[in-house]
Amino acid sequence: MSDHHHASISVSGVLPGQPHIDVHTDHHGAVHVEHHGAVHKEHKEKKHGGGGHDSDSSSDEEKKKKHPDLIPIQGYESANFEKAVVLAPPPPPVATTGDAAPQKFDSMAGITEDQAKKALLKYVSDHCCFKTECAEKMDIKKMTTAGALHYVLETFTEHREIKCVFEPYKNQPVDGPNAGPAPAPWTVTCNPDSEFKDHVKKVEVPHTAVVKNCFHCKGKGHVKCKNCKGDGDKSCDSCNGTGSVNVMNAEGQPEDSVCPHCTGGKVKCSTCGGDGKVKCPVCDGHKNLKQFIQMTCAFKNEKDDFVHEKSDLPDHLIKDVKGELVFEQVVPQVNPITGYSVDDINKNSARLIEKHRGSYNDKRKLKQRHQLRAVPVSEIEYHWKDVKDRYWVYGKEHKVHAPTYPQQSCCTVL
Repeated sequence: MSDHHHASISVSGVLPGQPHIDVHTDHHGAVHVEHHGAVHKEHKEKKHGGGGHDSDSSSDEEKKKKHPDLIPIQGYESANFEKAVVLAPPPPPVATTGDAAPQKFDSMAGITEDQAKKALLKYVSDHCCFKTECAEKMDIKKMTTAGALHYVLETFTEHREIKCVFEPYKNQPVDGPNAGPAPAPWTVTCNPDSEFKDHVKKVEVPHTAVVKNCFHCKGKGHVKCKNCKGDGDKSCDSCNGTGSVNVMNAEGQPEDSVCPHCTGGKVKCSTCGGDGKVKCPVCDGHKNLKQFIQMTCAFKNEKDDFVHEKSDLPDHLIKDVKGELVFEQVVPQVNPITGYSVDDINKNSARLIEKHRGSYNDKRKLKQRHQLRAVPVSEIEYHWKDVKDRYWVYGKEHKVHAPTYPQQSCCTVL
């Protein structure tokens, strides 16, 4: 299928009694038509010598059509042009044990006093209104090193829905029912581009395509120009359609003169160039449409986590810094970590896995991944002048959390 650009076209009153239609083309080239129900009053056709008129002998029912007739496809009987149909997912995969979770955690090495001071100095220098005297002259009294644990559970899911769509037929390949029966919805190949990342893919369901005359222009490739109502010309704005304008003669007296901008009060329509018809916006002038069933596959990564950390450092800071990967498992369905030395990890692994097993049941669960990371955290207690305070250095990149640093303003005098 050839690439297409996004397009949005509004068609209103192309034929007498025809409803307002919005035609949208997605980046796959498929056309989507929205029907707004506003019907224009019929107008009397004007006789005109040009070739811009199309006789319209179709029934009122045909005039109201906003999409082609449905072609029934076995296994896809619910597919329609109006609304996407959600497909119920197949049963989830059977839980598997996979690799055993580690039973031992080696505490990460703490930082030195010099590293603690350098980390604070960098933190202070990154804040324009902080003074450095405290960071330079403080006296470190105590350093406590501990390892925070960050457990993450991810469930990678797929949601499928189908819808009938159509696009202009430009001699592109047509994979129709004559090539065989359409595959069952959840056997259609639609592989994710990457795992554990949100994205959407659209594919044509094999053996569902047919080519038919365009329903909008009845296979003509053109429709009546709505700007001139098919006449090919419009009333001249300069003379208001009279064919003459008021001018001053040589004696300074007003008199009528032939309008220099038109012929007999009419000007050629700028939209259709005088033809009275324009290219059909639905088939793009190609007269035929390729219609098929399009499947939308939405991949989504559902994520939950838990932080085990004993100090007063806010837990959310642990989630976005670097640490050591203690354990990782990627299988169709994970089992909880058990027997770990930190019981909070065991309990919350079981809690989150049970939560995911009871959730997202409207989607297919493709894979699960759970990880356990160890993140270094050091709590530093210090004195400076009359101040007794503390701060934290955390993560392998030595991030600093110092909410009560005493020199936070350029105007502070201590």
